Amino acid sequence: MSKINYLVFCLPLFFLACTMGSREVGTSKQWSFDKVQINASTEKQILESFGPPSLIDIKSMKGRTIYYYWVEKLKNKSLYLFVYNYWNVDIKYDRAMFIFNKDGILEYYGVSYGNPKKDV
Repeated sequence: MSKINYLVFCLPLFFLACTMGSREVGTSKQWSFDKVQINASTEKQILESFGPPSLIDIKSMKGRTIYYYWVEKLKNKSLYLFVYNYWNVDIKYDRAMFIFNKDGILEYYGVSYGNPKKDV
């Protein structure tokens, strides 16, 4: 193959690129709330069921401890051209929050899965 043909073939490839990818980070996505009971479950039981939390907050609420769990799911698609670029990223979060009193008993918990759909 001549150098000119090689250059004509490879030069457009140099200016064009596309990518696709995904990643998932955070605590286990195998959450089960069957055994979780307000005013009965303890910090130890939550740790045994859910594993270590993503974040522990002991300062924001007096006398209470908050465990945060989350999973981040990211999907991206991109196209890079010499004169035009396209990039689309979709990020969804699954979150769980447990609030314990000073004795380590569960007072409240909340869960959200993914991002809510917005009506436009």
